Amino acid sequence: VAERNQLTEKKAKDIIEKTDKSRASYYNYYTSKKWGKADSYHLCFNSSIGIDNSVELIEQFVKMKLGR
Repeated sequence: VAERNQLTEKKAKDIIEKTDKSRASYYNYYTSKKWGKADSYHLCFNSSIGIDNSVELIEQFVKMKLGR
């Protein structure tokens, strides 16, 4: 954000935090759910398993959801 908008790191961080807060407020209001809670999503996992394992996990999930 800082590089794209030619901002200082501090200003970019402020904008990101305000945007996230606004998105969370909108989501919470219109869905009656809580932004960021795992049970609000179809798939939630710890991405520290690495890119390749994450891709494999997502592929398996999609195949399962599509019944393949």
